[in-house]
Amino acid sequence: MLKELRYLFPRYYFWCMVPYVQDTMEECPDDDIIILYLVLSTFTGVFILFVVLLAVHLRENTQRKHQASRHDDIMKKDGFHNLQAKIHGRERLKRLRKVENDETNNGNNGSAESASDSSMVDSPV
Repeated sequence: MLKELRYLFPRYYFWCMVPYVQDTMEECPDDDIIILYLVLSTFTGVFILFVVLLAVHLRENTQRKHQASRHDDIMKKDGFHNLQAKIHGRERLKRLRKVENDETNNGNNGSAESASDSSMVDSPV
């Protein structure tokens, strides 16, 4: 088992390429494929790093989606809105919802309006 781990390190293939050392090394690959093995063994660490980073990224995304869906489920319950009304008061809650709705509506329509305004400025009258 320990003997097979030597194939993972590029130093092994480098020493297999050195002429005087090559004769004393055992089980060196053929000369025509040794460069390929050297390059592949060099990039195993980078490949493992990318796999780990991808796994961490996917895990964070699934956790974020799970938390967002859980948050949405909690907000859909009637008890949540009643509790919000008790804490903040119904009038303030209505104002907050109105401001949020206005911001979302202006955010979606604002870019279209600004684009039409800029086209009107550039066009000759």
